[in-house]
Amino acid sequence: MSESLVVCDVAEDLVEKLRKFRFRKETNNAAIIMKIDKDKQLVVLDEEHEGISPDELKDELPERQPRYPLCAAGICLTHSWKLFKRLKLNFTFLGLLAMRLQ
Repeated sequence: MSESLVVCDVAEDLVEKLRKFRFRKETNNAAIIMKIDKDKQLVVLDEEHEGISPDELKDELPERQPRYPLCAAGICLTHSWKLFKRLKLNFTFLGLLAMRLQ
């Protein structure tokens, strides 16, 4: 008899932003940084960035506070094709670990 354990909910406005982010048409790099509001037990939007490089994103993340970045990045392929992927980054104090979503 297993029941699902809900640790945090996601804020309604963040759900809508994530949906728009997933289906965005822009061709530049972008990022949404999320954090957990301990008092409300909600995942909320912390910051939103357009045209940010991975190095700039790394500098934007606080050193001692957990954040959950979601990135849309373009990858240049041969024959002038460009592929866009959504990445959820697991940020630890040791560095960044990318996990592919799409």
